[in-house]
Amino acid sequence: MKTTAFLLLAGVLVICIVIRFLYEVFLTRRIFAKQPEFKEVWMAVVMFVLWPSWFILCEIDPYSIAIPFYLRWTGFVMFIAGTVFFLWPVVQFRGFVGPDRLVETGIFKRFRHPMYVGFFLWLVGYPLFQESLSMLITAPLWMANVLFWRYHEEKRLVFQYPEYDEYRKRTWW
Repeated sequence: MKTTAFLLLAGVLVICIVIRFLYEVFLTRRIFAKQPEFKEVWMAVVMFVLWPSWFILCEIDPYSIAIPFYLRWTGFVMFIAGTVFFLWPVVQFRGFVGPDRLVETGIFKRFRHPMYVGFFLWLVGYPLFQESLSMLITAPLWMANVLFWRYHEEKRLVFQYPEYDEYRKRTWW
């Protein structure tokens, strides 16, 4: 039963990843440019399904492994740090209205994509903490997917903000 639930949820996760992948491709090609409200709501729903699915998969992995205590708790610390990197920009963006200016303060003074840094920390930290062999093995695939998102987002930001190239030189990742 645990294996069946794991495989079904893994299927949901893969579908969400494919949708997110296509979203980046289509958005970069400006296919959704005429329907911004639709794309934002649609992608929010996909991400709302994607990340909880991934976390649940870590917890119900039928192929769990024994990981040393110190490594499990290192994973937990990475997960907490990832959560900070994810939530800090969300909180910071609440103070900005409209996409007409590039945010270069707060965490964005050092990191261009702090949420993606948070995702990387999650992708390694949480499976370590949960002793999830399947999710540890697939972490490089999920990381490649995040790098794909980042690549396309960078292309759009360079197009949208003339000062982005200079900002890119001053910041990390």
